[in-house]
Order: sequence, then C-alpha cells, then structure tokens
Amino acid sequence: MRLPSTPTLSQVCAAQPYLKLTSTKPREALVRLLTSDHPFGIEVGRRRSPPVPPNCRICRFCRQKAALEDEMHVLFTCEDARLQHIRETQLLQLLLPLLPGARQLFRRLEPLAFLNFVMGKERLLAVFAHYVLDVFQLVDTVPFFSVPSDSPLAGPVGVNATV
Repeated sequence: MRLPSTPTLSQVCAAQPYLKLTSTKPREALVRLLTSDHPFGIEVGRRRSPPVPPNCRICRFCRQKAALEDEMHVLFTCEDARLQHIRETQLLQLLLPLLPGARQLFRRLEPLAFLNFVMGKERLLAVFAHYVLDVFQLVDTVPFFSVPSDSPLAGPVGVNATV
C-alpha cells in the first residue's frame, strides 16, 4: 500500500486512532496490515528463501492470471466466494448502521481510497479491524500459492509489488 502523499513528521509521530481500539486481536491485525506484517502472499513470498518473485505470488483464493495476493486484492477485490462472504457479512453489513451508504461507497471508490476513508473515520475502525482479523484467519487456513515465472498465471515481470 502506498500513501497518497508523504506524511509530515508530526503526522507520523502523532498517536493514531486505531491504537485506541480496545479489542486486542483486531487492533493487532490492523497494525500488522499497516506495517506489512501480514499473511498475504506478497509478504510471505518476499520472506521466503530464496524470495518468490513478486509477479509469481498469485492469490491463493482465486488463482486468476496476474492476481497478485496483495492487501488491496485480498481485502477488497478478490472474487473468491469465501472472501466475498466475509467482505459482505463482516465488513459491509456491519458498516451499514455506522455508514448508511457503505456499499455504494465501496463500489464507487478505488480500494486504496476506500481503505483511506475507513482509516480516517474513527467510528469505523473497530468494524474494519475485526474484518481484517477475520480475513487473516481465513488466509491462515489456505496454503501460500506461487507459480513459476514462466507460468501463464504469473503477472508481468517488474510488477510494482512494493508495499
């Protein structure tokens, strides 16, 4: 995930609202997401020895051509039924009482813009943190998936997979 602009030192050092979440496991999941210490293939493959090339870290759920298993894909765009179910029941339905237009906003915004929106609204953080935890728990039940670089499923070489 890339920030839309370079934050100032005072922004970086300021206490972040998500650190005030009272539920430990969801708060830890959100911090893991934001610090790239998560179970998604883009990081798991980077930490392997030798590292799996970024374009070969294909989504373990949908296994679609060039579907890199990164934060935006898994949390917001993967079409796997299990992820769609969690997204619908643990994110969108639970956001509705707090944000009546949640579904429309989710469909209208790019994934990073939606993430930035949710992270900027303190009242939405608990729901989002629980959702991230639920997704992490599902990811932990499905083995990491990668393909050889010459596989038809591999993304183009040089894909920007930095987070």
